[in-house]
Amino acid sequence: MVATPCTMSVNRKAEEAIGSSKKKRKVITLEEKLAIIAKHETGDTNAKIGRNLKMNESTIGHIIQHADQYKKQGKGASTSTAFQTTRNRTIFVIEMEGLLLVWIDDCNQKRISISLMAIKAKAISLFGCLKEKEENQEKEETCFASSG
Repeated sequence: MVATPCTMSVNRKAEEAIGSSKKKRKVITLEEKLAIIAKHETGDTNAKIGRNLKMNESTIGHIIQHADQYKKQGKGASTSTAFQTTRNRTIFVIEMEGLLLVWIDDCNQKRISISLMAIKAKAISLFGCLKEKEENQEKEETCFASSG
């Protein structure tokens, strides 16, 4: 018997992939997290906030646990960084990157060529200046200028 496309059996993985309804991760913006924190501060419970926003209660609890971190990020966030939060970027890093971009644009307009080492050195010096200006340093941070 010759196997035709109609009589060939579909393997189980392919069958599952076709009808798969895998739940995609939902990205919660910084703005949404700050709104959740504000609702919690007005007295709403995590369960009530979760029901209203159709989110898991544990997600709300996690956001409330890290409320201080999100509030700090909200102070230094521009419109480009407000869509996404990362755990390893502090306000100092965000501000330093903004200042570094201004410096790089200025060098490009003046047609000054800059090397990777010069960019790293400038990033470290900007980070140091920002740290000196900040009066309330909660923990000691260091700047690790990467190659990427």
